[in-house]
Amino acid sequence: MGRTVRRQPAAHAGGGLGAAGPGVCPDRPCAAASTAAQGALAALRRAGADGAAFFALSSRPRHTPIDYVSPCGRWWLRAEPAPGHGVVSIRDAELLILIASKLIHKQPQGSAVPEVVDLNPRQLLQARGLTGSGREYALLRASLERLQGTRYTTNIRPDGGFGAEQTFALIEEVTFANSRGHLELRLSDWFRTAVGERHVLQLCEAYLDIPGNYERWLYRVVRKHVGEQPYFQMSVSTLWEKSGKGSPLPRFKHELRKVVQTNDLPDYGVWWLLREGQEPLVTMGPREGARRKRPRTEMPDAALGEWK
Repeated sequence: MGRTVRRQPAAHAGGGLGAAGPGVCPDRPCAAASTAAQGALAALRRAGADGAAFFALSSRPRHTPIDYVSPCGRWWLRAEPAPGHGVVSIRDAELLILIASKLIHKQPQGSAVPEVVDLNPRQLLQARGLTGSGREYALLRASLERLQGTRYTTNIRPDGGFGAEQTFALIEEVTFANSRGHLELRLSDWFRTAVGERHVLQLCEAYLDIPGNYERWLYRVVRKHVGEQPYFQMSVSTLWEKSGKGSPLPRFKHELRKVVQTNDLPDYGVWWLLREGQEPLVTMGPREGARRKRPRTEMPDAALGEWK
């Protein structure tokens, strides 16, 4: 007999949190790469329409809710943490990426996505570059507890539009077999719709090799917003809002500057644009076909990134 972990009931978070932001720019396809998930990596694309904060960035569990309201006020989201486990993290989201990639590989577009999926825990760990030690199995269980226990209340539809308020977990039920070779997940209708209708963002395989949480998060923001454009700009405070504000703004700014200084995201370059008397902008664009001339800044800054 397997052990079923049932989701904890959560208090219903009321609406009125506000709403959303500008539309999403068209996506520029990354090169599809064969992965252990048997397909190109796929993440939720229009979740939040303009990149709402679905996931926590901290390496430690976040036990405070995420509240997000997009700049234009149409889209909003609240994420209530799983009791004792915290909010789904950017690392936990790797499991969603691998599950979505596997389903997209197997299911023709427009076909019904199964409500229950059977997975091999060892293969999930290996796809993330792990060996399958006892500690890693424990971390996998903790990730699944957060994915099952975090309750989202939002007006964001899977296609990125906005509509009636919904409350759901991305994974509704988790069943562990007594052996380590079997895992059964019951997926939420919201997640299944996003996958079945291909409301997902195609990621390059190198995403799983990005070392830091801020780097992974910023790559997803850049991937979503740049699209076919030569560049895209966003203020630091707007990026902070999109991150879920898990740390104070000065700390977030410090971490973001380090990512820009390293400037090692797959396929994209980022740099810091200082503006006298105004908050800085982060400028981002594709490495290939990007403008070769760096935009002029109004003052020197050692953290400026370079497009290659």
